[in-house]
Amino acid sequence: MNISKNGLELIKHFEGLSLKAYKCPAGINTIGYGHTNKVKITDVISLDEANAFLLIDLRQSENLVKSNIKVKISQSEFDALVSLAFNLTLKSFKMLAGYVNVNKDIFRSKILLYCKDINGKVLQGLRTRRKAELMLFNGMDFQLIKESLNL
Repeated sequence: MNISKNGLELIKHFEGLSLKAYKCPAGINTIGYGHTNKVKITDVISLDEANAFLLIDLRQSENLVKSNIKVKISQSEFDALVSLAFNLTLKSFKMLAGYVNVNKDIFRSKILLYCKDINGKVLQGLRTRRKAELMLFNGMDFQLIKESLNL
């Protein structure tokens, strides 16, 4: 299974696009749609390069989902988990993956707890992203998610 267009749209929306490198809130050089590998603060890329970096980065997230989820999941559940793997620390993702493997309802009850920055402060943007990921996990189309959350 690979990320669908629906999942890709959600990730692109929440990651945002920057063709010029910048420091993210965690102080990491970032470019494109959240790409951080070997980024120098002076880097500038094209839209095609941003999309290529995203696809490369998403393969790692897809593989993380595939290696940690031991139960049968739907395409929308896979997409939501890839978004989480792309955005969370490895430790946090593995914790949520464990909930999915035990009981998807436990996962649904825990996902909104993962909306804090590295200092433990709740960020509204992350809270909105987690709500959207939960809606995607539950099978909702990203266009409907956008309308429901006024994105």
